[in-house]
Formats: sequence, C-alpha cells, structure tokens
Amino acid sequence: MVTKNEAEAVLARSASLQVEVNKKVRKPLDLEGYLAIRKVAEPWLQLAMDISLVTLQGRSEVCNMKHSDFRGDYLFVIREKTEGTSDTAFIRIPVTQSMREFRALAMALDTLNAPNLIHRRPDRQRRDWAPKGEHWAYVRPQCLINAFRAALLSLEHYAHLKPAERPSVHEIRALGSRIYLASNIAEEAISPLMTHADQQVTKIYTQGGEGALRPEHYKTVEAPLSLTAMLAKAI
Repeated sequence: MVTKNEAEAVLARSASLQVEVNKKVRKPLDLEGYLAIRKVAEPWLQLAMDISLVTLQGRSEVCNMKHSDFRGDYLFVIREKTEGTSDTAFIRIPVTQSMREFRALAMALDTLNAPNLIHRRPDRQRRDWAPKGEHWAYVRPQCLINAFRAALLSLEHYAHLKPAERPSVHEIRALGSRIYLASNIAEEAISPLMTHADQQVTKIYTQGGEGALRPEHYKTVEAPLSLTAMLAKAI
C-alpha cells in the first residue's frame, strides 16, 4: 500500500498544438483508401462508413442512430453532449434517397430486429454488456473504431504508414466534407452538419430528457449528396 497518490506527481501534459507531440500526424483518408477499406469491411461497417460519409456525422451519432429517428421527412440527430462553438446540439436532416436506402439496408442485413441502424451479433452474446437501455446488438463507438482499424490494417495500402499516421474512422467526416466542397456545396452549409453542440442548448436535453425536445429545438441542415455521387467524385 502506498501512502500518497502517485498519479498526482505526474505533470499534466499541455494540450497546446505548439507542443510537438500534440501536432497532428495522421494522414487524411482519400477516396481510394475509403473504397479499399469499405471493400474488406463487414456489411454493418460498410453501412456505418457510408452513413458517416453522406451525413458527416461522427461515430457516436452513427452508432446511436435509430429507425425511430426517421420521423416524417426528416432524420433527427442528437449530438454528443460536447461543448463546442455552435447551437447545433440537435439537428434534423431532410431525408434523401440515399438515407432511405441506408435504412432499408439496415433492416435487410439480418433478422435481429434491432432498433439501431448500425448493429451486429456479438461474437459472445451477453445482454449485460450492452449499455443501459440499448439493444444487445448495439455497436459501441469503440467497437466501430476497432473494426475500422482492423479493416484498414488488413490492407497493404496503409502498410507503409506508422500507427500514428494511419487514418481513423473520424477521417471519414473530413473526406465527406471535402467531397461536398468539391461538389460546390457552400462551406456555410457543410459546417452545421459537422459541428458539435453548445453546452447551453444541450441543457434542454440533459435537464428535460428527450421528451422535452420539440421540433423547433432542432436546426434543419441538409446533406443533399447521394452515396453514388460521392463515391464517384474525383477530388
């Protein structure tokens, strides 16, 4: 037994980007790499990648996306409870044909009848492993990260890169945004799809629960490009 907290003796590391170790070295994901990873990915991972590419949503939003989030002509998305610089804690995206196809594919992948679009049958099934209130086939964001990394590492396309340089699943959003820009979608229209929630707006959800949300709490943002058009785009 120790008599003092050893962790307190460790100096806190600066998060400044002026510090060399904090500078980003990860290589961007290009369309060639995306298609190569997608080709070797399992169907549920392919679907998660495509949803992220088209809607520019992050791993948590993609993993948490449910069939019940499709209401009328909109896909309703609740952001991670992360403080940022915008008021887009809650957004609604007009449903496009690609999004309808994503939902249909999610329902056709298996017979699990899971509420989440992204789901899989775990290798070892234990219901108590699922987060509270989630279906046992729910895919945790970390599972999505690991599956993407495993698919990437199976390719010689990235074999020459150091681990810190290899693109992560987070880079899909950046690739999608570049495709949107190359398709003459204004940056002002892309930004609301990608930004995180402002803490003040998030309180509506955290204090009142999902039932406190009304349509006017959601900011309407569009993701107009189809998956087919994006995958064919040369950037």
